[in-house]
Parts: sequence; C-alpha cells; structure tokens
Amino acid sequence: MFAAGDRARHNGVMKRLSPLLTFAPIAFTAVLARCDCDTVAAKPEGSACSNAQECDGALVCDLASGTCEEGTECSTHTECGTGAYCDDQGACADNEQGGPCDVDDNCVAPEECRDGTCFEQGSEGDGCSTTQECTAPLTCDPSTDTCTEDVGCTSNDDCGAASFCGPDGLCEPSTTATICDDDRQCVAGERCVGVVCIPEECQGQAFAAENVPANLMITIDRSSSMLQDIGSDGSKWDVARAAVDTVVTTYTGQIRFGLNVYPGTNPSCSEGVECGPGYIPIDVGVGNESAISDFLDGSGTCHLSTPTAENLQILVGHAALQDSARGNYVLLITDGQSSCGEPAPVVAQLFAQTPSVPTFVIGFGDGVDPDELEAMANAGGRPRAGGQPYYQADDAASLQAALADILGSVLSCDYVVEGAGDDPDALAIYFNGQPVPRDPSGQSGWDYFPQGERLRFAGNACVALQSGVVTDLTIVFGCPIDQPPEPDAGVPDDDAGPPADAGPPGGCSDRCNHNCGNEACLIDPGESTGTCGPCTDDADCCPGSLCLDDGICLPIGG
Repeated sequence: MFAAGDRARHNGVMKRLSPLLTFAPIAFTAVLARCDCDTVAAKPEGSACSNAQECDGALVCDLASGTCEEGTECSTHTECGTGAYCDDQGACADNEQGGPCDVDDNCVAPEECRDGTCFEQGSEGDGCSTTQECTAPLTCDPSTDTCTEDVGCTSNDDCGAASFCGPDGLCEPSTTATICDDDRQCVAGERCVGVVCIPEECQGQAFAAENVPANLMITIDRSSSMLQDIGSDGSKWDVARAAVDTVVTTYTGQIRFGLNVYPGTNPSCSEGVECGPGYIPIDVGVGNESAISDFLDGSGTCHLSTPTAENLQILVGHAALQDSARGNYVLLITDGQSSCGEPAPVVAQLFAQTPSVPTFVIGFGDGVDPDELEAMANAGGRPRAGGQPYYQADDAASLQAALADILGSVLSCDYVVEGAGDDPDALAIYFNGQPVPRDPSGQSGWDYFPQGERLRFAGNACVALQSGVVTDLTIVFGCPIDQPPEPDAGVPDDDAGPPADAGPPGGCSDRCNHNCGNEACLIDPGESTGTCGPCTDDADCCPGSLCLDDGICLPIGG
C-alpha cells in the first residue's frame, strides 16, 4: 500500500514535467580506531567467505557455495552474495558504501538497504542529511539534521529529505511511489512527477484531468410510423427530436456529435429508395449541437420502409468513426422492425472494426421487435446493464432517461499518451498519487491500446475522472514497472460485521477498518478513535479511495 501524503496542500494543483534535482547515493567513510594488528589478506578464489569484501580483486562471495568466485551472471541484486550487487553487465560485483541493493545482504556492513540504496542507519540523535540514513520510523529533522522521532508537520516542507507529512501531522519516511510535491520527498533513485515519486529511469507525464471527447453518431429512424402518437406526449418523431435536442445541448463540448437519419436522402425525406440507406447530414465533429437541433426542426418522416441494416452499412468503415485517438460510438433510435436486411450482423461488423465502434440500441414505442433489438444490442458490444440488453422507451421521460444513461457512459475517459510505446506492463497510473489498478476486461481501472497510444478508464476510475475530483493524473511509462496491487477499497464486508476494535456504534479506529461503509473515519490528531462522517479530502479516506464532492469515499479500483 502506498503511503498517503499531505493531499490538502496540492489539491487542485497541476505539476508539469520539469528538470528536477535527483538524489545520488551518499557514500560514508568509516573512521576506524588505529591498532597494531596485521591487515587480513584478501582471500583467493575457492576460499571460504561470508561476504564479497573478504575476497581478492574482482572475486565475490558466491551465494550458493560460500566461496570466493568470479562474478556470476545475475538479473537482480538478490541473486548475488553478501556485500555484492548485480552490475550493469549482468554480473555480480563487489558493492561499495552507498551502493545499490534489493536486500540488506547486498550492502557493505554496517549499512542496510533502504528503497534500493545502501545507507548506514542512524539512531535517535545521530546526524543525517536524509531520512534514509535513519532507522525507521525515525526521520531526519531538517531543523537539527538529526534522526528524530515524531517530527511534527503541517506540510511536506516541514519534513527532511526522503520524508513527507503524513495525515496525522507527523513526518513519515518515504518509500517507493510516495506522494510528493517535489524531488525532496523522494527516495534516492526516484524523482517527483505530478504528485508521485517515480524511478529516475522512467518517463512520465502529469496531466490535468481533462478528457478526450468521444465521437457519437446519433442514428434516428424516421419511417412513417414515427408519426404515431406515443402516450400523451405527441408523435414519436416530435418527442425524439425534442429529446435529442435536449441531450446535445446538455452535453455541449463534452461529446463530438454527428447525425444520421434514415430512410431518405434529403431533409424533407422526399428523396430515397425502398431498402436504401439514409444519409449523414451532419458528420461527427466539434460544435455540431446547434446544427443537429436545426436540422431535426426542419426535417420530416417518409414512406420508405425501415431499412435499418442498409443504413447502418454506410457507417461501417466511415472515416469519422475511425479515430484511434478517442472512443467511437453509434446510438440507434428505432420504433419498428427492420423491413429489409438483418441489422444485427452489420452492428457486429461495426463492433469488430479497428478501432471498434460499439452500438447502443433504443427501442421506441410498442411496435418494436424485441428479438431483433436484443440481437443488435448484444452484437453492438454495449448492452444495457442488467436484464434486457436494449433500452426500451415508451414515452418522453423514459426516452430522455435512456439517452442520459447512454451519454453518461459515452463521456470520454480516454487519454492519449505520446511515446508510451506498445507494452501495457510498462505503464503505471496514479490519481492524486493513488495507484489505479489495470483491468484488461474494461470493467474497472484502466487499460491501454497501443494503436493510438490511448488509455481508457472504466468503472469507478472513470467516475472519479468525470466527477472532477482527480486533480492530478500521473502516467508513468518507459521502464519495467511493478503493477500496483488492487487498493484496499475500504468497502464493508456485509457478512463480517464491524471489526473488534471499531469502538462504539458509529465509531471507528482507522481509515480502513470498514466500519464506516463509504463514509470516512474522522480521527482528530492525537486520538486513537473517531467517528464516521463525510470526507473533506482524499486524506480522510482509505488509501485506494478518493473523496467525492458529496463526502463519499470512492474506491478507484472498483
């Protein structure tokens, strides 16, 4: 689990990549007492040994045999013996003070491994220049340059190098991927990008939380049956036009709209043929909202059957829906059964394209063919969640609700990452410094599409972006990265009941004890228990969750 920092300090602040200071391993010189004893000779090859420094020249103490041997091949420091590390040529070599490490054994005594670098660990009161020189949980107090317990803070600036201000108002030792304001909070070998420390060799981008609007082609059936009244709301055609006008106005600038009507090939629907396609009066693009409303206000229906399959065929391979930098969708509104070809196979063609074009299906009124609509909705790859896969609208209100639900899911959670390459395993994503897990199924978290170098977020991760609570989106790439584990979302287990240390009803003992459901556990500084209530910032929530404006902690891994 990654430690939380002082989120309130950088809430709403956007950091761009810039040249930053980096920490170099610090070498220490041991002061030895003078004596008249003989110097111990370095051991030759084959001699028994306990660490690499006992061996002659370039020999190391082989981990398997316990004897001085030439450096063996390696891929990690852990594979080398005591006092040795894996060098850039992939061979075990003698380590030095302040050298690299995976575990304490890699270091030269009396140093220990702290986040990939060997440091001599100071006790309370010992001098220091970075918290990595102090024995945990001590931190390096910048006011005294000594290893100190319980250094108070109100911001990261109050803490020494390689430490940060924790949620309880005390400086804490930094670890890999610590939340940061600048390089000073990062451990040796890492730098601050956005609000998270990343390995120096990695590339990264810090983004403002702005999405890439998706393309949506609204396809409307305007066959003569659309002139029939639907309830007391007027004709289906009038209701559909009003509903589309409302949603394009509501989502102005958030979605790139286009309009496709069928049958007929002109606004009045006086031209066209039976079982022929309609046409695209307004192609997908920016700023089309008024044009779509004006067109629908001046257009009519016609008596040319319902050629849904033939019309959808003109969208297969359509250039405006082949944008690899964003999502591309079709939204079909129809009130009757197709009277010509079978539409489901054409919908499947759209979905199978690269990039894929999913189709949402709305059946309008009681004259629809449920089997046909179900087949299209399933083939389109975006069936309605739960039960019936297509949306059924029988009046103005239900049509408006269906459109709002669909457009809410179309709101883009896509980002283009230039230079990210083609390996999803070389990416790591953070919201406000919190790791977001990858989910290739597309149900939650994020996934990466090398074509177009596009990131897509889903589930609660998408909700968090759309809600505006993600003020810092940091994307790390360009080096092998251990994917962050799925965060402890803080979601209560209905069967487990409250933990034993939860305190009285409504009370809680820490941010992650699940006693508060989706609320926060609010504990005053210096207290061990608190009460459940609305969160005010991310620091109130369990790591892996973000605080929404309504005071609810949202688990971003869900």
